[in-house]
Amino acid sequence: MKRLATAAALAGPSGVVLALQDAEEPQRVLERAHRLARTLQQRLMVVRVLPKNRVCSVVHGVWGSRKAAIRPRDAHEATRGWLRRCLGTPAETIRVVVLGGDFVPAAASCARYIRARLLVMSPDSQKVGRLAIALARASGTQVLVARGEERGSPILAATDLQDPAFRVLRSAAEIAHIFKQRLIAFHNVDPLSVVSGRAVTSTGVMLTGGVPKATRRESLVSVSRSLQIDANPVLGAALDAAQAILDEAEARDAGLIVVGARASPWWRRLTSEHVSARVASQADSAVLVTPIP
Repeated sequence: MKRLATAAALAGPSGVVLALQDAEEPQRVLERAHRLARTLQQRLMVVRVLPKNRVCSVVHGVWGSRKAAIRPRDAHEATRGWLRRCLGTPAETIRVVVLGGDFVPAAASCARYIRARLLVMSPDSQKVGRLAIALARASGTQVLVARGEERGSPILAATDLQDPAFRVLRSAAEIAHIFKQRLIAFHNVDPLSVVSGRAVTSTGVMLTGGVPKATRRESLVSVSRSLQIDANPVLGAALDAAQAILDEAEARDAGLIVVGARASPWWRRLTSEHVSARVASQADSAVLVTPIP
């Protein structure tokens, strides 16, 4: 904890955290996190989480060509060497923290401790979609599943428009502004959803499948204007919302998809967060998961 406290003090009130599981060393993800930290003018922290059964155990590979006992100090030095090989001299300015335990609680705890602005994780992690959702909810921080490049292609904000604060749209608009990319607001309405007779407004009233398409489009435009977002709203009505998002992202050649992770009862997460988890797992582009309280 002393090392963590020191890292937190150096990182200040915000930062970008690259969260690594066990011995993974994704060079392209590291380079992406490093560029993002510089663009956002944040300090980069690398957090490596070693499972309890791997601490001080015998393993192959990443820590050296021979078998070696893994201790937090060994993992710290090995991670520091990896940073130097990949980034060169700037790696010395990056904080490295090695923790033992389960990945999500450990990485989320570190992100909360330094009040991180962004968590970055590898798309090669097992069950990456579920992990990204769980990490966003546990940390209260946006989680980027890093694929591809952050520049050039448009950003697709996929939202159910049931969040009065419109966090997904706001997050997407902020990133679009930073990287000067075009923003597309996409909303898929299940055609079999229950008719409620309510439509979304600039104050955040729920939008459901029973609202006429013209009204939904008008509401999307109204929301974008109220948030001062120059977005091109798109409507869909597919039964499979996750596939609709993936198809729209492919059709638009989106470089980033922004989805939400809502803290809700398990029976609601079975539908809403299952969509976000599938998108984060299956997308060819990067996916930014935004926590929604």
